Amino acid sequence: MGDRLRQQPLPPRRQVQEGVGVSTAKNMTVIIELSPVGRDTDFTLSVRYTPRFGPIGALIDRSVRGSITRSQQRSAKAFAALVARETSSS
Repeated sequence: MGDRLRQQPLPPRRQVQEGVGVSTAKNMTVIIELSPVGRDTDFTLSVRYTPRFGPIGALIDRSVRGSITRSQQRSAKAFAALVARETSSS
C-alpha cells in the first residue's frame, strides 16, 4: 500500500493532514496552526500517531522521540529565520 495523505479544508490558520501507510506509525495526524501575536505569528505543529509493532514499537518510539523533537525545532528555527530575512528585505 502506498502512502496517502488526506488534507481537510479548514480555515486558513489551521491545517489538518492525515496519513495512511506510514511505515512506523498508524493513525497519523499532523496539525499546523497559525495564531497572531501582535505583529508576529505563532506557529504550532502537532503530530499525533500510534506506533506500530506493539510494545516494541512503543519502546522504539520513546527512544527516538527526543531526537525527532530536536530536529523539528531546528527546522522551525530555520524556517523562522528565512521568514525574517524575507520580511526584512521587503
